[in-house]
Amino acid sequence: MQYTYPRLDVHVSTQMNHLLKSPFVVHPKTGRVCIPIDPETADDFNPFIVPTITDLLRELDEYTEDEDAMEEGGRVVKNFDRTSLRGPLEIFDKFLSGCASENGEHRKMAKEATERMAAETGDW
Repeated sequence: MQYTYPRLDVHVSTQMNHLLKSPFVVHPKTGRVCIPIDPETADDFNPFIVPTITDLLRELDEYTEDEDAMEEGGRVVKNFDRTSLRGPLEIFDKFLSGCASENGEHRKMAKEATERMAAETGDW
């Protein structure tokens, strides 16, 4: 459960119109995108400069007007790389990678514990 994101509160569970604070959801009134933030720079975070859905559409339109922007260093650039979501996606990817490696370490420790128990009990 410690990896569950986001933490649920009572309003999420009881009200159908309450916004679940998941990464990259769009707030229905403001159009702002819920982005993950780097804990190291949380004090510098300004919620009023997060991208809005309108910003993202404009950024995508600007790139589609310039066909040369389709490739960057010989590779095809994905749509999210053309927007202000690129940084938040890197933060989220870093978070997921950390969860995966921590989970892998946990599995390795569990396997070693099982093998130790098998060696002690003779139950192979």
